[in-house]
Parts: sequence; C-alpha cells; structure tokens
Amino acid sequence: MLPASAGRSNVLSGGALTAWANSWLRGAVSYDAAVSAIHDAGISTIRSLPDHPEPAPVGWALSALRSSGGSPLRLVLPVPGDIRGVPGLPGLPAAATRAEQLVVGSGLAFLPDDDCAAAGGWLARELTDAVPVGATPGEQQTISQAAGALRLAVLAATDALDDLDLARWNPGVESLRHRAQTISLPPDHEPSAAALATRSAQLSAILELAGTDAPGGAISTYGALRRDAALCPLAVAVREALMTAYSAIPVRRKVDR
Repeated sequence: MLPASAGRSNVLSGGALTAWANSWLRGAVSYDAAVSAIHDAGISTIRSLPDHPEPAPVGWALSALRSSGGSPLRLVLPVPGDIRGVPGLPGLPAAATRAEQLVVGSGLAFLPDDDCAAAGGWLARELTDAVPVGATPGEQQTISQAAGALRLAVLAATDALDDLDLARWNPGVESLRHRAQTISLPPDHEPSAAALATRSAQLSAILELAGTDAPGGAISTYGALRRDAALCPLAVAVREALMTAYSAIPVRRKVDR
C-alpha cells in the first residue's frame, strides 16, 4: 500500500504555522495576520508552552518562538523509516510519525495533540542544545531541485502506470485537483516555493485517491501492489517538495504590507 502520508492534507496546518510564523519573525507580516492565517489553517490552541502548560491561543506560540531565539521554523513530515529532521527527544520521533507532521523552531517543536487534534489542538515540546536535530529532507534541496525531482517522479510514475496498463482516468481526480487548495501563504513567501506547494498539494490529493481506489484499475492484488510500488517514489517526492516549499526562506525581504 502507499504510505499513509502520501495523500494526507493535514500537513497544511503545519505548513501554515511554518510559513506564517517565519514571515512574522522576519517582520514581513503583522502579528494579527499571522495568527489569523494559522488559525484558519486549523490550529486553534497550543498546549505545554514554556511556563504555560494549559492550552493557549496560537499567538502565544509566536511570542514563545521569538523569546527562544527567533530562528526560522522548518516543516518535517516524518514517516516510518524516514524521521530525518525530528529532534531526538524521548518519545518525539514516535509521536511525530503518528501525527505525520512536526514544526521545529529554536528551542521548541510543535505537533498535533493526540488528545484534541480534531479540534485544532497542538502540543509544544521544549528542545535544548543537548537534543540532536538533523537537517530535514526539505532543507537538503533547493526549491528548483525539489521541483525538478517532482517533475521527474511524475514522469516516471506515468510511464510505470502505462507499462502496467493502470493509467486509466478516474473521474474523482478532477474534483480532487480543485479541492486540493494550499494554504494562503504570506506575501513575502518565495513565488517559486508557493507554486511548488500548490503543485505538491494537487499531487498529494491524487495520491490520496490512488491509495483508496481499490484496486485502482488493477485486475489482481499483485497488480495493485505493482501500482503502489510505481507510485511510492512519487509519494516521496511530494513529501519532500512540501517540506521544501513551506520551509522556504524568501530571497527578497522587501514586500508590500
């Protein structure tokens, strides 16, 4: 089967927190604009912020990030077998893999709260200098590299499905394309990164359909397994492109506010 995260749209909430908090930290958007955008993307409260264990409004997390150093946040989308970029805090790799998303900042990490994720509740985890944090897949490539890898993965998946005679049209694809809307990104977000986020979200939605469309045009279980194997590299490219797109730091800092 395709990885569970291949078509999950919940990464948009972590993407919003990453992009808008970064924009606010560099002074490109107002506090109210950042809080509103993050809230609209599905994050309403954050629990276990420093010195405040109870759920607090999203804006408190922004203040905590600035107090802890204000370095840029990065989006991590861990899956079993690939938890690059997840800090080595006890229990955090497993929790982040279950949530399929994590936002890592200076001294703090954020992920959906198991107890109230459906209601927009997130959880903060404090990080120290002693906690090892590696580079994420999103940091290990530029926007152009991620976009190029995504194009190649799409071509390879199309060719593989053609060879398997599985590239039939599913009427649900078109509706998913229109439904797969990315979050509203801040005005100073790099345009090429915004375009990559949109393309990746569309492909993520299509992968979601492929993963639930049993048996996806295949005439046997063996055929379905071959279909999933053909799509897995595309799922990896989509995941890495999303991390790159939402974590991108703009080249140009001057924007109209």
